[in-house]
Parts: sequence; C-alpha cells; structure tokens
Amino acid sequence: MKRITLLFAFAVLALLVTSLSMAQVTQDITITTNQPLQLSFMPAAIQTIEIEGKYQTVLTIPKIEVRSESVLLENTDAIQGLNSLLVIAAPVLISPANNSSVPLPPSGQGIPLTWGAVEGAIEYQLLGYLQVGASWVLVADWKGTSTSASMYGLQEGYTILWKIRAMDAAHAYGAWSTEWTFTIGPLPVKLLTFSGMYKAGKGAELNWTTVSEVSNYGFEVQRSITSNPIGFTTIGFVPGNNTTLERHDYAYTDATPPTGRVYYRLKQVDLNGAFEYSGVVSIEIAIGTVSGVGEGNTPTAFVLNQNYPNPFNPTTTVSYGLPKEAPVSLVLYNTLGERVLGYDLGVQPQGMHAFTLDAATLPSGTYVYRITAGDFMGTKTMVVLK
Repeated sequence: MKRITLLFAFAVLALLVTSLSMAQVTQDITITTNQPLQLSFMPAAIQTIEIEGKYQTVLTIPKIEVRSESVLLENTDAIQGLNSLLVIAAPVLISPANNSSVPLPPSGQGIPLTWGAVEGAIEYQLLGYLQVGASWVLVADWKGTSTSASMYGLQEGYTILWKIRAMDAAHAYGAWSTEWTFTIGPLPVKLLTFSGMYKAGKGAELNWTTVSEVSNYGFEVQRSITSNPIGFTTIGFVPGNNTTLERHDYAYTDATPPTGRVYYRLKQVDLNGAFEYSGVVSIEIAIGTVSGVGEGNTPTAFVLNQNYPNPFNPTTTVSYGLPKEAPVSLVLYNTLGERVLGYDLGVQPQGMHAFTLDAATLPSGTYVYRITAGDFMGTKTMVVLK
C-alpha cells in the first residue's frame, strides 16, 4: 500500500487576488512507494532514499493555487448531509474537457476551470489532485460562489484530476461531480525521426527515435494500402519509456506486409489515454528498382522527395533516402535567405527516412528546406498556409 504524506499547507483564498507575487512559492511532497517513482513531469528538485525496501521520494514543485473573482461566503464550515437526505444536484463539469491536453499558459496566467450552475447552490467546493507516479496527491481545496476558477502554478507534464460539489442554503453539501482529468502542455513525446525500409525475407522494418518522453505509454504501429487517414489499422504495439529526457531508439518489423506501396504511421499514446499521430512513411514492397530505390527499397543514390502535404499547417513530412550511412541535418530558410529552423538529425543508416517538420511558430509564406547528408545536399521549397 502506498503511503502519501503532504508536507505543505494550503490556504483558501478569501478575497479577489489582483496581482501575483514575482517570487516563486514552492511546496514539498513526500511519497513512499514499493518501486522507484516514475513521474510524468520534471520537478524543481527531487531526492529519493531507500529505507527497508521502500523508496521515499521528496519532490519540490511550484505551489498550486486556485483563484476566482468571487468572495468566499462567511460561515463556510459545511455540515455534511446524509446520503438519503441529499437534495442538491451534483455540478456538471464543462472545461477543460475530460482526458484533454491543455497548453501551458503564459507566465502569471492560470488554467480556467468551469462548471454548470446548480439551482439552490450558495457555494461550491473544488478539489484538485496531482498525479505523482500511480497515486493522486491533493494539491488544491477551494471554496467560492463562482462557477469558474483558475488553477495557478501548473507545469508542463502535470496531470490534474478535479471535481466539484455544491452547498445548499442549509449548509449541506450535495454529491460530488464526476472526476475529470487534464494534462498540461502538448502531447509530451518528441519524435526526432521515423523511417522504414523493406528487407527481402524479413519484411518492412520501421525505426523511430525520440529525444524526450513524458508519460509515454507506447506506440501503436498502424498500416494502410492507401494514404487516406481512414484506411489505417493497428498491426502492433511497442511500449514506451514513460518519462525520460534521454534519446531512445525503437524498431518494429511487419513480417507479412502486402505487396505494392504500403503506408505506415505511429499512434503515440499517453498514460492518460491522449494520443497523437506521427507523419506517414511509405514503403514499396517489391523486388526491383523504382525511382532511385534499389532492391529491398534501398536507395542507390541520394533522394529528397517533395514534402507532403504541401501547402500545410502546421506539420508536414519530409522524406529522403540515403545510399549509405551519413550524418543528416535539415535547415529551413525564408525567402530572404534567413535561417528560421534547423535540426541535427544525427547519423542515420542507409535507407528511406522521414522527418515531421512543425511550422507552428512560422508565419504563412514560402520557405526553402535543405537536407545535408555527408557529401550529399538537396533543396526544395514548401509553403506554410495558415
């Protein structure tokens, strides 16, 4: 049984807070587990000691607070009603949506939580829990009259569970709402490369690399004989590495692919069920030579394909082939010749490769992308259309 000890005090706000302190207030959480703790976020500080086969971990994180424009009512000491006497309805949660990914807000701003008003309610109570390993730790206990409040101090990678209940005029609480969860930040697995090639007698070999992972459950490998997104079906699963800042290489072999042009993609799944698709890699499952690609889909010369889709917003896939192992880099330039994005893709083996380029930070326009692989270099244009 896991034992959770909170080492911080939480003070409920009584008045509207109109300004934020520039100083970072932190809190410590101590948790004891049977196995080393695996986190879905990076704490400000972490210290683990082993005591009689148990792992005691102390985490230091920014203090989490809930604030609202409402003023707390006086005499809010609740009288818990008996289940048979509960008459006030449970609130219905509105946003953030259950099991969703919420962008990290700018500094000084919170994540707004909203719920529907309950007839006869004079006050609401909100509880918020932070996922720490496999446990949930209470980090917020707020009471107020508003049907919205904002949660401050959240960091990328946090997964929060929250629920609401209402109080009636007799100061008796009703039932809790359903429990919803959300994760802060984009889906947290950063895919560096995704490539594939056909090997006679073995099948289609897929390889991909991540440079960091947060709360990564794993990858579903999906296949289709058409590039249409609705044509993909799952053919396998590769477990992820949960949370890590280290590079990890993955591989999967489709031993019985159909002949002809076959398309593959990855469905990366988080521990909370959220998911995201990779770019698409296409492989010609045939013996012979096709457009500079030799037997077994091995390039006999450097190949740089036009990115797809094009125009695009915000991501596109750049595919290329290497006739031999080489260090690869990709650089994007605007029409003024200024470098706007650059990626060091590392040393890559002979074969076909694909890279998913994210232009979310770039304005609409025409750009030139250049792939350099050892002595080889190729250049094409792409269009960002927002």
